[in-house]
Amino acid sequence: MNKYISLLMTLVLAASLCSGCFRDSEDETDNSGMSLVTAAKLGTLKRTMVVQREGKPDTISIVSVNGNLYPLTIDQVNHVIYNADPLPYNTWVDKVVFSTFNVEGSAAIKSLVDGKDTTFVAKDSTDFRQPRQITVYGYDGESRTTYTVDIRCRKEQADSMQWSLVSQTQLPTELTDVRLLACGEVLHLWGRVDNDTWHYTAHSDRPQAWTGDRVTNNVPEPQTIVQQGLTFYGLNATDIVSSTDGQRWVRNAARTEGITTLIGTTTRALYALSTQGYLRSENGGSTWTLDADDEHDSIPVNHISYMSRKTRSNDAIEETLLVGNTQSGRTVVWKRNEMSDPELDGTAQFQWNHLASSADNKGKVPNRLSTSLADYDGGALLAGLDSEGHVSLLMSYDTGRSWSTYPVTAPEVAEGLAGLTMAVDAHNYIWLYCTGTGQLWQGRLSRLGWEPAEDVFLKTRQHTPTLH
Repeated sequence: MNKYISLLMTLVLAASLCSGCFRDSEDETDNSGMSLVTAAKLGTLKRTMVVQREGKPDTISIVSVNGNLYPLTIDQVNHVIYNADPLPYNTWVDKVVFSTFNVEGSAAIKSLVDGKDTTFVAKDSTDFRQPRQITVYGYDGESRTTYTVDIRCRKEQADSMQWSLVSQTQLPTELTDVRLLACGEVLHLWGRVDNDTWHYTAHSDRPQAWTGDRVTNNVPEPQTIVQQGLTFYGLNATDIVSSTDGQRWVRNAARTEGITTLIGTTTRALYALSTQGYLRSENGGSTWTLDADDEHDSIPVNHISYMSRKTRSNDAIEETLLVGNTQSGRTVVWKRNEMSDPELDGTAQFQWNHLASSADNKGKVPNRLSTSLADYDGGALLAGLDSEGHVSLLMSYDTGRSWSTYPVTAPEVAEGLAGLTMAVDAHNYIWLYCTGTGQLWQGRLSRLGWEPAEDVFLKTRQHTPTLH
């Protein structure tokens, strides 16, 4: 019996040893057949920065860029490695180092000179001004995986302005008293030719192709036209009129005596100026109430522009900003808030406030003519003509208290400029129509047009996504 027990124990032990050998062999085979990049992180990179100071020469400095702030995505399906958030403008992508580049196998990079593979050393400086191919070779000597490594870098400064003159022939150069508004994807332009009012439209994606017709019914004065959602309001000699397409106008109410112009809208109300001061209506101009103000003598009378938006700190409050010229020609800024929800009206009292600036305030609004206001880049964008008749763009990031040319720059408009009107569309494009020249300009702060690089890749599904 002992002999059989000993024999059984020997067979069990042998089977166990064989099973262990087979398992180790299988594991070794699986590992040796793997050829993957398992982790990748950018190291510390360098960037050239040009510092501009008013009245002083530009200075150039070299700064460090923390590569960890720009994570790399490893797409194991398409074998692409890329940074979804591109590196800042002027980063030295010809000298890229990696803090981490882990692989299952050994890595080689395809030479830009002879196309042959050479050993890839992550800590060495490598030229990634174009996508590079890195191949991981498995330890089995047969398996391999080739990745396209795309290190993306912005090709323009975040705060640079890109302007283009739109080639179009449908808009007459003799248009005067113009108003430009953007409604969804459509640009609307009204103006006068002789004694007739014309209305033109173009899709914001096709600004070269305008169509227009003369307005023949309930014709509003172009510079009184304001927008509330998808509805336009305007004034003519006798009535307050409205339109949903900008061409066909209907009578809303009689023009209240003393009203000089419509100035703008909020979600709830329509605002006007009268010989008495500011007026407010919540029923499309059928009835008006006189709004309180804190400095009646500084109410503007012409070159009036207006914008409204919900405040960044509280969605329940809508803020309005108005810029215009007083009778003496001084440009002034006014502000008013209101509750977006009428049920909250009793929680606070609002009035029109003149944002006065002291004489030594270098950021106060300068005198401007032919002004337009728009919500832009989280601030207020003011377009107008300066004292020399040139196009001027100013930004305020503190709700009209101080103004600066940074970061916006104006295009070089041809001689003969007589007037200006501006609109901003849903894609952050700034549109300027210049009377006297008939020129139409399209511009945008570069960073406001940047599309996340990952979205671009997902749309194209290319192995070498477009650089941004």
